[in-house]
Amino acid sequence: MSEPDSTRWSRLRTFLAGASSAAVVLLAFLIPSLQDQWDRREARQAVDRYAEVGSRLLTGGHYASAEQAYTRAVELAGYQRLDLYERQLMARVMRVYEDSAWRGKVADEVTEADFLYLLEFDAATNRVHERADVLTAYGAYLASQQREEEAQAKLLEAVRIAPQNADAHVQLGNVHDDLARPVDAEREYRLALALDPKSAAAHYNLGLLLLDLNRPDDAGGEFRAALALRPRDTEIRRALTEAEKALNRADRESPGLRSVVRHPAKTGADTSRWGFESHVVMPCKSFCAR
Repeated sequence: MSEPDSTRWSRLRTFLAGASSAAVVLLAFLIPSLQDQWDRREARQAVDRYAEVGSRLLTGGHYASAEQAYTRAVELAGYQRLDLYERQLMARVMRVYEDSAWRGKVADEVTEADFLYLLEFDAATNRVHERADVLTAYGAYLASQQREEEAQAKLLEAVRIAPQNADAHVQLGNVHDDLARPVDAEREYRLALALDPKSAAAHYNLGLLLLDLNRPDDAGGEFRAALALRPRDTEIRRALTEAEKALNRADRESPGLRSVVRHPAKTGADTSRWGFESHVVMPCKSFCAR
């Protein structure tokens, strides 16, 4: 005897109700999972975009902006991405070459540990040219701390492993100048220019040295070359003006520009051989490179 239609419908309704409940439970698990996967995908894409921007900025010498891009990438990815953290540190230490904010002064957030970490990382990966860049920046950092002998050792290592690194020769020239070795300083600046004739830092620092050696005509030529490369640099323009004044003075009795820089008037400002407070108008030794 066949089952009544009402009974079959009752059973079907019960089955459909159970299936609906199961579907609701399944969707309750699936929807958050799908949303989570979508969010992770979006986060990965954002990390990749920030990292790509950071790489372009780092290559272009915009180190502060590169550090900001990598910092955002690290924040999104977490510190599991050590490659991003290492790129962030690289951009930070290379900021010693950005003359607008770092000329003569190393920011407080940069520590010696940053350089040491990067040097260990580069040694492990055998990245010679990047190691030379870090050593050069480290040398500039040490010189800014008036640790000239240590700075010289790092810069000599940079030159040894990457002889074509013009920036290392510029910074080595600065250290020789600080140690009152003008002949050695001039040699390093000219080596830097032989490697990179468009190094504004080499022209500028060589000009300061020549002016200190009472060679204002030669100094003016170097300042003009630097100004052609960096036409908006006010320090180079001021240095050129001082060279022209020195050249035109008949008595030649005034001290060179660099002697004024090395022995500034006591204004209460925190001064050093590598930089001055912003209200001191005389040019200082430049960190700019590249």
